Amino acid sequence: MTKSSDSIAESMRRDGIPEEAIAAWQEAQAETGCLDKVRDAARSLGAIARSGFCRVTEEEHVRRMAICRGCDHFTGATCALCGCVMEIKTRFAAASCRQRLW
Repeated sequence: MTKSSDSIAESMRRDGIPEEAIAAWQEAQAETGCLDKVRDAARSLGAIARSGFCRVTEEEHVRRMAICRGCDHFTGATCALCGCVMEIKTRFAAASCRQRLW
């Protein structure tokens, strides 16, 4: 993990992101070398930042996670297509599913 990744993880902890989601994100970061996943993450982060980090309701977050859990690409924490930690991504209004499921 780089120093930058460590500071991002610490910020996630301060935001109340569950420790297992942070660990999954760190694992995905260590393993992800695919340019498509990096581009997708950058697009998602840009959209989330431009929206002012607006979050969805807890009800919407639960609905999105239910869709992810039922998807063949869900690994238990991350999406095999985009590499994102879905416990985090599903919380932001500007984020979207790569397959357009939500």
